[in-house]
Amino acid sequence: MKNIHYKLATALLAALGVFAVTSAARADDFGKDFWWLDDPIEGLWDVTVNITPSPATPGGPCTDGPVLVTFKALGLYGRGGTFHDENETGKSGPFPRTSGLGTWERVKGRHYRFAQKFFVFDFSGLPAGWTIVRHDVVLGRDGQTWVSEGTSENFDVNGAPLIGVPGRPPVGCSNATATRFK
Repeated sequence: MKNIHYKLATALLAALGVFAVTSAARADDFGKDFWWLDDPIEGLWDVTVNITPSPATPGGPCTDGPVLVTFKALGLYGRGGTFHDENETGKSGPFPRTSGLGTWERVKGRHYRFAQKFFVFDFSGLPAGWTIVRHDVVLGRDGQTWVSEGTSENFDVNGAPLIGVPGRPPVGCSNATATRFK
């Protein structure tokens, strides 16, 4: 009887060893990107964005002033740190724009950061420059919501910061809330 238990235990350990070697080989082939190790922020999110007043002084902090504009967006956090944004202001609003493309990174724990760039056009369809948006994101404990806040910088077609252009401050402020799209 001891011999049967010994053979069974040996066979079980051998099977576990094969599983461990196979898993390690897969980890070497694919990195840490197994489906069960995905980063919690990865996926598609329904987002509500609030544009708030620009800093009182250039380079200063965003104020806690009133919400100036609110719009809906979709944010896609892709595996490996890619970011894509679509929102309802794309064809309308003060300046028509392209989709936003960018990157994201995990800072620590549930704290993330993203940056995106999109191109803007005047109403005749000519290029008017681009905008870079940077936000700090805090993922909810349940992994189904997040909140963020950050700034945007506006540039002309030559890459010069826009200063004193009506309707386009050099630095804008915004905050957002999101729920996971299912």
